[in-house]
Amino acid sequence: MLLGNRSRADRLSMAETLKRDCGVRVSGASNAREFLEIAAREKPDLALLSVNLDESSPVGMETLRQFHEAHPKIPAVIVLDSAKREIVLDAARAGARGIFSRHEPLDSVCKCVRVVLKGRSGPPAATIVRADAISAPYHRTCE
Repeated sequence: MLLGNRSRADRLSMAETLKRDCGVRVSGASNAREFLEIAAREKPDLALLSVNLDESSPVGMETLRQFHEAHPKIPAVIVLDSAKREIVLDAARAGARGIFSRHEPLDSVCKCVRVVLKGRSGPPAATIVRADAISAPYHRTCE
């Protein structure tokens, strides 16, 4: 799994949770360029990236778009600060198959990862923790 987050502390904490609770090997990236380079080199089973991968939110969304264009078969989960409908829809349009709210407990991230990996061969799915944040035909919740 490839994890992209500019905060070293957040990246290490999430990587530890993913290793412990999901049993996955995690590679980390601290910025958009590094994230895309590692993705091209390692071809991860899943990518998890923060919308705030670099200094501004649009960079994370644009990185997701570039990742999805280059690796359309690798599912991606984006970590958002807000579960506002328009932001969630932007993430889904950019290629996110999963959406995790930064406001949810970190230990619930594995639920999202599992749901997205399960639905890998089906239609794109927005996996969210709060079911009321979106009402798209292909959404699943981690509840």
